[in-house]
Amino acid sequence: MSLSGTFYTNVSGGYRLQLEWSATQDSGANTSTITANLYWMSLGSSYTVSSSATKSGSIVIDGTTYSFSGAGLASLSGNQKKLLSTQTKTVTHGSDGTKSVTITGNFSPNVTLSGTYYGSQTTSQTVTLDTIARESSLVSSYNWTAPNVYPVSISRASSSYTHTLRIYVNSVLIKTITGIGASTTVSFTDTENENIFKQLAQTSSKASKFELDTYNGSTKIGSTQTYTGTCFAEKPSNVVSSADFNIGATVHVDIARNNPRFTHVVKVYVNNTLIETSASGIGYAYDWIPTSTDNTNMYNQTKTSNTVSSKIELVTYFGATQVNSTTNITGTATVINSNPTFSASNISYKDVDTTTTALTGNNQYIIQNKSSLTVTIGTGATGVNSATIASYLVTVNGVSKSVTATGDVAFGVINASSNLTISVKAIDSRGNSTTVTKTATVLAYSAPTITIVANRANGFDDPTTIMVSGNLSPLTISGTNKNSITAITSQYKENITSSTYSTAVAHTPTTTTSSYTATTQVYTLTNTKIWVVQVNVTDKLGTVSTTKIVGAGSPIMFVDAVKKSVGVGMFPVASNAVETAGDIYAYGGIHAKNPANSGAEVHLSWLNNIARIRYGGSGTGSVNGFQIHGTSDTIKLDCRNDGTVWGKRFETDPNLYIGSGGGIDLNNSDIIGVNSFWFNDQLDAGSEGINFLKTGKTAGSTSSSDYDTFQILDGVIKLNGSSILDFAVPPTAPSMQNSWANYFSLAYMKTWDNVVHFRGMIRNGAVGTTAFTLPAGCRPTVNNQVFYMTQANGYQVRVDINTDGTVTVTSVTGGGTFDNSWISFNGISFPTI
Repeated sequence: MSLSGTFYTNVSGGYRLQLEWSATQDSGANTSTITANLYWMSLGSSYTVSSSATKSGSIVIDGTTYSFSGAGLASLSGNQKKLLSTQTKTVTHGSDGTKSVTITGNFSPNVTLSGTYYGSQTTSQTVTLDTIARESSLVSSYNWTAPNVYPVSISRASSSYTHTLRIYVNSVLIKTITGIGASTTVSFTDTENENIFKQLAQTSSKASKFELDTYNGSTKIGSTQTYTGTCFAEKPSNVVSSADFNIGATVHVDIARNNPRFTHVVKVYVNNTLIETSASGIGYAYDWIPTSTDNTNMYNQTKTSNTVSSKIELVTYFGATQVNSTTNITGTATVINSNPTFSASNISYKDVDTTTTALTGNNQYIIQNKSSLTVTIGTGATGVNSATIASYLVTVNGVSKSVTATGDVAFGVINASSNLTISVKAIDSRGNSTTVTKTATVLAYSAPTITIVANRANGFDDPTTIMVSGNLSPLTISGTNKNSITAITSQYKENITSSTYSTAVAHTPTTTTSSYTATTQVYTLTNTKIWVVQVNVTDKLGTVSTTKIVGAGSPIMFVDAVKKSVGVGMFPVASNAVETAGDIYAYGGIHAKNPANSGAEVHLSWLNNIARIRYGGSGTGSVNGFQIHGTSDTIKLDCRNDGTVWGKRFETDPNLYIGSGGGIDLNNSDIIGVNSFWFNDQLDAGSEGINFLKTGKTAGSTSSSDYDTFQILDGVIKLNGSSILDFAVPPTAPSMQNSWANYFSLAYMKTWDNVVHFRGMIRNGAVGTTAFTLPAGCRPTVNNQVFYMTQANGYQVRVDINTDGTVTVTSVTGGGTFDNSWISFNGISFPTI
């Protein structure tokens, strides 16, 4: 494309017909004016034409022919460029601004040049003119956000162009702007913005459309340009304060809005129930003061809990139209100051036992371990703020009982010696509670105590005197003791299962406020038998009984002349004996003489503060050792005179070990004649097994590190915890590298003496590459190890095992070829220490 050019046709060899053209454009009119100049030219000083005749020709521009003629037009001097004709034509471009024009120059010199006659000559060319820009285009974004302004940028072909822009949302025309040049900023009125939000219909976006018309003056250029995009709604406002609040308190709502023209409606929900809807037109903040009706509605949503979900919902408006979706925050609404209403005047207590109330004359006195207590909940508690009373927890003397209704709560007999606090907790449906207390008057009481003294005459004869005394509990009300001893009886029987008590005999009591005595009673109780005497004491609240054993009559010491025996604390049973009913204490030694030889004896005594049993003396039995016998005189332990000890079996405490002295200490002597050693548990820990003292260590050391330990467990022999006949590392297949592959069970293993061995073969890799890497502990530690191993074709390859664990096939020996069908690793071994 261009606006000028030159083309020509050479004539003879020294002459030329040349056309030069140029064009000017009117973009508004969408036209180009083309000027064509046709020249007859000499191309050198020797090329001349002498002709005075009239010649003719024409210029054709875009199909229009412009003819010319004149005398001497063909005449030329050397190097002359003669203008034959100048013609101009205005052409119209296509609707897209493009235009191609054919320009032709015709001239008939009708002359003979260098012996050749030249008549009509023509030069022609089709040229493409520069495209004339047409209608403008919208180059600003097709997306925009309401209610913000919309910046418009237009690319136009001419600074004289103006434009009309129509803006649509959801296919509805919102605004038309006229007379726009290259740019403008479109602002929307409140009515237009509200219309936009109506079309957005509470969504975040809708399709938008822009129509652009281009004008040159009042003339429309080209066609209407249409662009589609998206109209976004400005983000709705948000509540930035907390949704947590106490029911009944003022709720403050802070609002963050994205456009200062937004207004709002605030909605408050409790338990997803709408409680409050504010008036419209709220700006940056709102204080909601709940009414009593609001509070009641909220309390009704949380009858069984002190907390309930809350939500503050914010509706954003532009004018009367909602913007985008509703936003909300959630929190917790809390019930406060809502414990039940309950008074101590609503509870009472009483003694419901007829015996104790008859004695005290007043059911407000509780006698320890006798009265039967009942607590009464009268009109009960009242729930607050829509709560109901769920239960009552009644606590007396550490015992609690839960009931769901008012009325009597029976506690039965109470073991308390001082006044009681009766506690009643009223618990509502939310778990809130109010506790009230009342003090119950307690009269300490215990049953009468009984002390019985039974004395046989002379300490062992039949006549036995029974004496009774004891204490009683006074029950003092208004200065008057209500309790006393009303009866005392006693009876006896022989201390055997089949016997029965004798008829009870009354004792006359003598009482003070807190004690009593009784008249004595004498019973004849055969002194060779054991008897049981029972005493029964009755006060105003009941009868208690106790017994005393009267033993058979036994003297302190009795000499029996018939049996020639002495009894201590008893009558002798055996003849020619000293007998005692209790223990024998000797502060010297005890000598047991051999009945067959008084010179032999067993002596039980102390020597140098060490208890001992010594046998000896002289004569028969004095040197036969010492035995312990079981039933039927079977020998259990035989301490022989030569110092040996014989027994069936010897056991020690299983919890004894060297640190606590051990079970047996042979004091550096030998064990001989052993049949078998048997261990009682697995030798799998610490120093269990046979321990040998190390060089330079102290005999009897209690430190296990001072010993070498030998163990056998499940067929494995271990020294100091390590197997000595097993692998330290069992056969393990390595992870292959660099295309090398395991072939015929390649594995490495390490024995307990720190030597690594190989088995199997590898294949498929290349010379100079690492086949695998050995782990730490299975590597040479001082120098790399080199081995020459057989490959499949019989030649040997060098295998390097390096201190970093890499195992590399490095070369083939003897100039042989490499064959990786297989390489044997069988026989490779090296130490790791």
